[in-house]
Amino acid sequence: MTRKIMFLLMALSLIVGCSKENNKAGETAPGSGGADISSILPETGMDSPGLDPTTVLVEVDGAKLTAADTELELEYRIASIKDRLTPDRLAAARDQVRRTIVEQFIMKQLLLNEANRLDITVTKEDEEKAFEQIKDNLPPGMTLEQVIKESPIGEERMHEEVITGIKINKLFEQRIPSEEIISEEEIASFHEQYKDSMTSPETVHARHILVSIQADDTEETKAEKRKIAEMVQNELVNGGDFTELANQYSDCPSKEKGGDLGTFPRDRMVEEFSEAAFSQEVNAIGPIVETKYGYHIIQTLEHNEAENFSREHIEELLKNNKQQVAMREFIEDLKSKAKINYGPGVMPPPPINMPMGMDN
Repeated sequence: MTRKIMFLLMALSLIVGCSKENNKAGETAPGSGGADISSILPETGMDSPGLDPTTVLVEVDGAKLTAADTELELEYRIASIKDRLTPDRLAAARDQVRRTIVEQFIMKQLLLNEANRLDITVTKEDEEKAFEQIKDNLPPGMTLEQVIKESPIGEERMHEEVITGIKINKLFEQRIPSEEIISEEEIASFHEQYKDSMTSPETVHARHILVSIQADDTEETKAEKRKIAEMVQNELVNGGDFTELANQYSDCPSKEKGGDLGTFPRDRMVEEFSEAAFSQEVNAIGPIVETKYGYHIIQTLEHNEAENFSREHIEELLKNNKQQVAMREFIEDLKSKAKINYGPGVMPPPPINMPMGMDN
């Protein structure tokens, strides 16, 4: 599957309120780490604002992002993780999310302006397909009607975001080649350059239920929480429904997906969690695992051994890389032609570095 910026998924993130903290490798809280959709652009240096709400943080060809809009969006995105972070980590997360909001605004505005300049239109059929795509990406048990009803951005803005996503995706379809021809010379060169790392890592697909602990929990409180974890683990061993119990007892955002964490390598999670997930028998309900985040009940659904890259995988890596470079060049070109003014505490990002690499 080729890599493209999926602004429909950005819209979905806005609609559902899916936000994640960006942690160091090996220090990811299960269910809270992940790639940021704004990775197409470099970080914008930004100080903690403390600004008048009407202050304009960035203006792109007349479109303005104010401090008030940014902080409102920040609080919405940070809501799902703020209760699980220490004050210093929460401050770092706020900084990262605030930068992401500014970066996404710049990128979205540049691309939307170009789509409008080219008179790219959205049909009723386009909308229907887009909403079907959004439905397919909703957490299990959640309906689109429920999302529309509960979303704080409102139905009108939700519709606007989806229309924007469709326009930008159509723009990419016009400007970024969907299929790249990869030569044998390119494959050979890639293989030579990365021959010492031409192996996909060992991974597992796992789900978990987390009974979280806080830094200020007393030993008595921790003991009570462990009893809850033991009760849940016992129910699972005796045939309890993992999805239902995750939804009822888990303190991890992954509860919305039945505790499913997807597929990950060893260094993605904290050591105790990874040791358990990678050593358990497939489909077995493991013993309670304690990490700094709390008490976990883990079920490993699939265990994949490390393996050498196939020719097809190398070709896909090269195609994805070419598309990403083309997208970055396209956005840099739009930036060079646009009038972008940065407000107090916001520094323009440096030019994007676009080396060939294995960053898929």
